[in-house]
Amino acid sequence: MCLSSKYPDAMPLADVKSTSVNIILISDQPIRIRPYRISPRQTEILKQEIKRLLDLGVIEVGESDFSIPLTLVEAPGKDPRPCIDYRKLNSVTRAEYFPLPNIEERVEAVASAKYITFIDLTKGYWKIPLYQRHRDMLHFRHHLGLTDRLPCPSDY
Repeated sequence: MCLSSKYPDAMPLADVKSTSVNIILISDQPIRIRPYRISPRQTEILKQEIKRLLDLGVIEVGESDFSIPLTLVEAPGKDPRPCIDYRKLNSVTRAEYFPLPNIEERVEAVASAKYITFIDLTKGYWKIPLYQRHRDMLHFRHHLGLTDRLPCPSDY
């Protein structure tokens, strides 16, 4: 049973308060990449999606020394979706490593449980806030202007 579909007002798009994303760059140079060329049809789709995200409060209009291109990804049988090309930013970001828990220990821990709950966060990455100083790095550019990403993008 999908409760978020049945009761959308009961489960708003809210931030996760227990963690934040920390981005550490190995270069002080801002990244500036102009928007990729897209068709008029794709521009219209992006315009609608950006308006939707602005209305949800997921993004806001802003300015930055960083400018990452936004494009539209279209896959057969799926709705087109916006995608921010963070490859250049990723190339100058210091990698962090986190060890995975032992799967056998995790299975043993839940083997005797009476109830097991599964929670799938819709737009889960959007719920993770960014440190204020890192929001500037994640600005994306499109043909309609520069937009500031508020929570953590799934593309990063």
